[in-house]
Amino acid sequence: MLRERVHARVSRKPGRKAPRVGRGSVRGARAGPDKLLPAIIGHRGSPDTHPENSVLGFAALAASQVVAAECDVRLTRDEALVCSHDPSPARLGGTNAPISHLTLAEVQGQILRGGVRIPTLDEVLDACGGRLELVIELKNNPAQPGFRADRRSAVLLAELLGARSRQGAGDRVRAVSSFDAESISAFTGAVPEHALRGALLGSPYASPFALLDEAERRGVRHVHLHFTALLRRPAVLGRASARGIQVTTWTVNNRRMAHRLLDLGVAGVITDRPGQLVDLLPQSPAA
Repeated sequence: MLRERVHARVSRKPGRKAPRVGRGSVRGARAGPDKLLPAIIGHRGSPDTHPENSVLGFAALAASQVVAAECDVRLTRDEALVCSHDPSPARLGGTNAPISHLTLAEVQGQILRGGVRIPTLDEVLDACGGRLELVIELKNNPAQPGFRADRRSAVLLAELLGARSRQGAGDRVRAVSSFDAESISAFTGAVPEHALRGALLGSPYASPFALLDEAERRGVRHVHLHFTALLRRPAVLGRASARGIQVTTWTVNNRRMAHRLLDLGVAGVITDRPGQLVDLLPQSPAA
């Protein structure tokens, strides 16, 4: 996901109360089977305090007041699901070779900056420990190495979550998202119990109304919109609500901007600074 590139132009009076977002984001609670409570969501874990998409980052969030996190998932050559935003580990200190060209052993044999390695999705889910809701973004871009027209990563994700559920893992999947709508259809079709958690991602410059139409056509109940798209077309929130579709926004690192978007009624704010924004929502005393 792109990081925030514009500054907020929002005024806020001192002492303003928390956003009016219903019952708030209380750990372990839900608004109902079809509706998520508002949440501050750590983007790739907790990248302001730990290496992105690392077990350390997700474990730290699971032990904090933050209730949700987002991770990126790619497929290795031997079809293991691993958590990496980029097609290769190069930006983080690894090789330039695409993850899709490497085996799991080759991917995890690389020590990245911060002394971490790329984890499997299994390891990230274990780190969340059932305390942290997870947004899982399936990376399957036709313009990047590793694109699979058969949407194999979506099928394997469905199988993994099903197997973990049968084993009593207690995973809490908030959403499974992708810019590739076919991947989401493959996932929701394979796992009926997670059908209500499919989410379509919209680019900063795409029409949010067109994304709503696509979500409705596919029976998807969530869209994840870049915050600039929401600011340009805030009316999309009302239209989404009328259609029973919830909107999450990304990637918001400005406190006043996050407050404004929560006031507008988004279901979640994905941020690189979850620990700094989590107090925008009320927390459970026992959290």
